[in-house]
Amino acid sequence: MPSDVMHDILEGFCVLNMQLVLQTLIRTKKLTLSAFNDRLDMFVFAKCDIACKPPHLPDDFVGRGRLLGSASQNWCLFCNLPFLVSDCIDYESNNEPYCPNFWQLHLLAREICKIVFAPAVRQEWLLDLQQLIIEHHTLLAAADGDFFTPKVHFLIHYPRLIEIYGPLRYVWCMQYEASHQYYKKVSRISNNYKNIALTLAERHQFKACWSMSGANALKNDISISARQSTLHSVHCCNTETAAATAA
Repeated sequence: MPSDVMHDILEGFCVLNMQLVLQTLIRTKKLTLSAFNDRLDMFVFAKCDIACKPPHLPDDFVGRGRLLGSASQNWCLFCNLPFLVSDCIDYESNNEPYCPNFWQLHLLAREICKIVFAPAVRQEWLLDLQQLIIEHHTLLAAADGDFFTPKVHFLIHYPRLIEIYGPLRYVWCMQYEASHQYYKKVSRISNNYKNIALTLAERHQFKACWSMSGANALKNDISISARQSTLHSVHCCNTETAAATAA
């Protein structure tokens, strides 16, 4: 089965990568927790990112805290992280160009995500992806081996899985998780722990009835101007007939 890039990357790989970058900057006094939260408040996000603006870092983030955002919020923060902290990175050491290990890891992670989340992947990109993953994991082992998790390990299988299934963004669970948000909210506000399945089913039916009872629901004067075709149910006795009918 193909891996789910939402859980492996947006809720695993990217989170650990950003956690390493931010904790390193805070521990080396290049940045403070409150300063980063202020930067989040002042940063002008694009229109497509306003709905998934990342939350503030928790007070215990440096010690044992983790990022508290959802998958979409983590992706938004990952894409905009260079705009928020690039001025805190030292690019010179002894008057020579230099890039810290934790920032090299972030740059490698961005190159990996460019290929993994691409809508179309060329065959020759898989070798580049494999090499990027090897460089990233080798550098991560030298920097901090505690950040290795099963989700980070799954990346080594991505070139092979993309070759088999194609771009993995088309088989992720993002849309399914988005549909679960309604039920998660209902379960939190209902405070019903006896038969939560019945509560969710009833609330879903009430919402469906309310939606279809509106003024614009199921109106008879709605016309479809696009090209239409009529499909008839045909019982196919063999695969050849089924293929011909589908064609």
